[in-house]
Amino acid sequence: MAVTAGKIGSTTTLTWHGDSPLELTRIGSVILTATKVDSTTLGTADFYKEFIPGLIDPGDVDIEGLFRPDDAGTILLKTDMEARTSQTFTIAFPTALSTTTWTGTAYITAFSAGDATPEGIIPFKATMSIVGKPTLNITLSAGMTALTGAEDSGAITIEPTVDVATYSYVSLTSLTAAWITLSPVGAGMTFDITALGVTHTVVTGGTTGHIVVGGADTTTPVYIKCYATAGGQSPRNYTLWVTYP
Repeated sequence: MAVTAGKIGSTTTLTWHGDSPLELTRIGSVILTATKVDSTTLGTADFYKEFIPGLIDPGDVDIEGLFRPDDAGTILLKTDMEARTSQTFTIAFPTALSTTTWTGTAYITAFSAGDATPEGIIPFKATMSIVGKPTLNITLSAGMTALTGAEDSGAITIEPTVDVATYSYVSLTSLTAAWITLSPVGAGMTFDITALGVTHTVVTGGTTGHIVVGGADTTTPVYIKCYATAGGQSPRNYTLWVTYP
């Protein structure tokens, strides 16, 4: 069973107007929702309603944490709500996931301190209502710049010419090929190369072991995950389709 590439939310941060509320326990989702504009007419077939997408609502982000009246970042949320002041915000996801952030502008439209219970820590809650378009910023790995390969009877041809932003390639093997090897290139990159459930990991300029591919009249997808060896960036995922004649 493959290990998930997903990560837990610990170390996610929120910055509001350059300040970060202390001891947050939850940062809600940025949810983009397109309104549905009814386009049903008297001639609409089969009595089913029709619609077209309308404006996109950037929605609200709920945040929660431990109430700290001594924390300027927490109290700033209430201050900006009372002043009806919009501010810029940044939600930064864990760097283990990649360098990924939501950025935008919002108003604070709700703030509360409590509930108080005999043994519970007193929380606070606030709601950021986003104004205009938020931006999801994703830092991608530099990517794969070259790829060569061989089979048991010689070199293989890979088409089209490898380019960082081209994600699908094909290669035609000989009738007798039982395996191939691949040598990917990308500055500072590591590659996880998977075919038929088996993964080979190499760094840039290295060569995989024998990658077993299918028999006559088959096409085997070889998945190439390319990511920065130093971490902190999202991977690029390429596919090489290896086909027998």
